[in-house]
Amino acid sequence: MALFGLYYRGAEVPTPRLARVQVAVSAVGFWMMPVGLGLYLGLDDHRFKPLVYAGALLSLAGMGLFAAVVVMATLRRGAAGPMRLARAP
Repeated sequence: MALFGLYYRGAEVPTPRLARVQVAVSAVGFWMMPVGLGLYLGLDDHRFKPLVYAGALLSLAGMGLFAAVVVMATLRRGAAGPMRLARAP
């Protein structure tokens, strides 16, 4: 999550909608997986396994979306020249 924030703060993102979706998917997965794992291990209840799996898959999907955002920004930047940092508000 910290890497996402550092990248989005410093780079111009060509697709802000995809970036927002990526952050939302990653945030949901970030909270689902440890909560599900804690419930699964703490209560020794197998009903929470799907929560762990869903959180892990959402986290992986978020990583894939982040890779897509970085690749798209890199390809766009390759045509426009060197990386320009966004100005702080």
